Parts: sequence; structure tokens; C-alpha cells
Amino acid sequence: MVKHTNLKSNSLTSMKPNQSTKPLYKNWLSNVPKELITFFEDLIKEMNNWEEEIFNYFSSPITNAYTESLNRLIKTMNHVGRGYSFEALRAKILFTQGYRKVKRKKKFKDC
Repeated sequence: MVKHTNLKSNSLTSMKPNQSTKPLYKNWLSNVPKELITFFEDLIKEMNNWEEEIFNYFSSPITNAYTESLNRLIKTMNHVGRGYSFEALRAKILFTQGYRKVKRKKKFKDC
């Protein structure tokens, strides 16, 4: 029979950036019942393979999601355009995604 445990205790997602998340992960891992460990094998394997990168995210939460989405957009435009020249593809990307006006907030309200 599987003993129910609180696997969400000390949630990693509620951590502050300067707190260490590795001990919480190790604590969670040690509290997973042996009967359930097979369900977490893929997760544990990936955590072991990418441990440094995963835990670095908690100390500085920066991703390359914007770059990856822009690369996907470029690939899609190139596919739809059926072989644009580099110059045409570059111009299309810069004019649609690359240039954005930044709205500046007023420091003081107008009286």
C-alpha cells in the first residue's frame, strides 16, 4: 500500500532567488515513496543531467524564450516565403519584430 506524503512541502516555486533550492530538491527526492519512484525516473534523470542549469535558473531567472520564439518565427517566414534571400528575410524580421517603440512613462503627472 502506498503511503500518502506531502510531496509539495517546501515548494521550489515559492523560493526566493537567494535561497538554495538544491537541498529542497534533495529533501523532496528522499521523501518520494519507493513505490512511486518509478513514476519519477524520467524527471530524476533529467534533473541529474541538467542539475546546474536548472538550479541556476532559481538564482537568476532569465531564459532565452524570446530568442527561441524569434528563431521559430524566422524559420516559419523562410518556409512560407519559399527561399527569401537573406536580405529580404532580415528586412522582414526587422520591420515586423525587431523595431519597437518604447513608451516612456512620465516621471511626474501633469498639473
